[in-house]
Amino acid sequence: MNKSLSIIFGIVILISCQNENNFEVSEIPEISLTSLQFINSDATTTYQDSLILMIKFTDGDNNLGLMPYDIDSPYHKLQFFYLRNGQLLPTQFYDNPDLIKINDIVTLPPFNCIDYAVVQSDTLYVKRNSYYYNIVVNFLVLENGEYVNFVFENTSDLWCTENFNTRFAPPTPLNHRDLDADKALIIAKMTDTFSGELKYNMVTAGFFPWFGGKTIKLRIQIFDRALNASNWIESEPIKIQ
Repeated sequence: MNKSLSIIFGIVILISCQNENNFEVSEIPEISLTSLQFINSDATTTYQDSLILMIKFTDGDNNLGLMPYDIDSPYHKLQFFYLRNGQLLPTQFYDNPDLIKINDIVTLPPFNCIDYAVVQSDTLYVKRNSYYYNIVVNFLVLENGEYVNFVFENTSDLWCTENFNTRFAPPTPLNHRDLDADKALIIAKMTDTFSGELKYNMVTAGFFPWFGGKTIKLRIQIFDRALNASNWIESEPIKIQ
């Protein structure tokens, strides 16, 4: 199909959608919470607990999803730095021999899991690209009557703990699955051209060490390929027990 035919086809779909539903579907993604379920591993055959998140989404230009090979700007994961004429300059490429490492500059912060990354045995000063992931999941923990953001990167002095921000792939026939799909994160069902449901099965042995006996909430946002951010949604409180 050539480019002009592709554009015409897209316009026809959009008009059809407007006629049938009597509203225009925004190109800005919109999400809403369907459910959030905690499954204790005591009730299963595994030793890892699960938080299963289901959200509904709508995206008017149907450009959601990133593939593993989407690693060039603006979807790169890390930005590195090097010195040039006394200035700290950014680069996305690791092959620069002058990349700034930990302790190269006395004014850099001490080692932490946000400002540094270990790349091929080098501990490099980095800036993390917020658009590398297309779904952001913040955990809020009830502490002294207020919900505070839980920072996974600060949970250990021995290693860097990953948070639950991640990627989901574009909707294709390969991942139009039923809602019991066994993948960790998947577009589980498309309800029409622009809408569907997303299932995220967060599995870890860490939920009880981090949150056992505590009440938490999740805040979620997604991005499309044009970097348009959806609305934030927030779950109802759930107690990890």
